[in-house]
Amino acid sequence: MRFGVSILDIGAMTYKGATFEPYILDNLPDELNDPLIPPSFNEDIKVTLPTNLRFDLDWAISDKFYLNTSSRISLISKKKTQAIRYANQFTVNPRLETRWLSVYSPLSVTQFGGMQWGLGTRLGPLFLGSGNLLGSIVDKKTRAFDVYMGLKIPLFHPIPKVKEEKETVTKLDCPFGCPEIKSGKVKRLEGYGNDSKRIKKRKVKRLQGYQGKVK
Repeated sequence: MRFGVSILDIGAMTYKGATFEPYILDNLPDELNDPLIPPSFNEDIKVTLPTNLRFDLDWAISDKFYLNTSSRISLISKKKTQAIRYANQFTVNPRLETRWLSVYSPLSVTQFGGMQWGLGTRLGPLFLGSGNLLGSIVDKKTRAFDVYMGLKIPLFHPIPKVKEEKETVTKLDCPFGCPEIKSGKVKRLEGYGNDSKRIKKRKVKRLQGYQGKVK
């Protein structure tokens, strides 16, 4: 199980000398249209970024079946006028995943956007799907539809090669004679830096009844 939480887009932006052009609506009482507002004016304005909180949970139900849930929650108050906001969203995405085949179907609920139900698949490096292919089944007033496809080419991710190395003990200092010792085999992954982890498997034959030092 993997779990993640993050806060994104913290801060604000200031626009120097922004131009405001207020709109005056027709057929409204005079008290709703302020006559003291000038037709246009320039002023510095500070706009808050769309700060939002995100959760992500990925649960391995079995070796091939997974369940992913994610959410996006806006942290901007509704009373703040000069701000940008993300719509709140919650998504549940079950999927079947193997090395060469994946099938997934995300179900999302979005503020002001209703419910969306997508379907997608991956066959090797090729993937194809839609974020709201089945949306009309769960929401008759669906407001979105999309189709996407792509091809993943791992140009900068070479597969590491497995190489066997032999380590042989040639000389032993044994007072009563030394038996023959077979060489060990070591497997490691090549293509990584000095700080990377190495996988080693050794075959060791212990000497019983002898005391000696390896030269």
